[in-house]
Amino acid sequence: MKYCRRDVLSAVFWAGAVLFALLYALSSFTLSINGPEGNLERIAIIQPWANQASHVAILGVAVITLSCALVPALARMLRLKRALALFIGLVLAPGAFLSHTLHNLGPWTLYGERIGPDGTRYLFCDSSFLQGQTMAIVVLIYDGPVHREFKVLAEAHGDWPRSWASVIRPADAIESYGQLYLTDQQWIVGVRYSNEAYLAYDLNKKVQVLSPITQLSPFVLLGRNSRPLREDVQATLTTMRNHEAHAQSTLDRRHLLASLSAAQASSVNRLPASTDGSTQSPLEDPSLAPMVQFWLSGYPRPEALQVGVQSKNPHVVRIAHQLLQAHEEILQRLQESSEHALP
Repeated sequence: MKYCRRDVLSAVFWAGAVLFALLYALSSFTLSINGPEGNLERIAIIQPWANQASHVAILGVAVITLSCALVPALARMLRLKRALALFIGLVLAPGAFLSHTLHNLGPWTLYGERIGPDGTRYLFCDSSFLQGQTMAIVVLIYDGPVHREFKVLAEAHGDWPRSWASVIRPADAIESYGQLYLTDQQWIVGVRYSNEAYLAYDLNKKVQVLSPITQLSPFVLLGRNSRPLREDVQATLTTMRNHEAHAQSTLDRRHLLASLSAAQASSVNRLPASTDGSTQSPLEDPSLAPMVQFWLSGYPRPEALQVGVQSKNPHVVRIAHQLLQAHEEILQRLQESSEHALP
């Protein structure tokens, strides 16, 4: 009876090990749940302890079975045939690990967090693999013993086509990936890294704001008495000048001029004349129509800078004047190069 009970327990144990390996092979430790319109609605993430325990368990299965294959006495004690031990240890367990890895490419990971006025916990969530990346501002709605579930408030893509806004962070900002900021307007703003904002959510209206995000004011993170981070001012100026530097051909420069003109038509007093002597805007020429939403990523909108000039924060006023001057200089150079290129 003693040996019979051991046989039954061993059979149950090894059957459980094989079943666990199969479940592990097909499991995803993070899950994206889309809404009826295909938008990202919820995210589920397995608790870290469960994630780590599963990895340890599959490793334990492989070690025990291989030990049984190498040590006959251990195999007899655990009632495991050597051939089955080799199959589980060398084929099933490694295969399950490989399959699990393929099922969990680009898992959701949590980064910065911010506590809202009502105590709600908001987090920056990211999923990335090769050229596919999604970022989201989420709020925790369920925190169970095995998994957590988050409601998605705002989402954005981090790969091409990129759409982001340059923002000036407060001087005490800590550099890290996936930062969240709560503004005076009760917006949660998600900064991917450096001063690049990809997401914004309005806590009052309960909606994702500013699509495209390039409309976001560079001063949205600065309060009345906030001191700006000087590195972000320089980074914004560099981004503006990089747009100009990357437009090397005449056509590219006319594209950029058209984009800046679309952002604020009054910023350009005179657009380049067409070859027939008319004053056609490059935006009216289908061959010159730029993707304004993405072309201006990181370039502050002139109207937002004009608003900054009227700010009650003297630091914002100074920076707004500095950025406006750089903007006018870029426009002037673009106009001159476009006009000189005309036949």
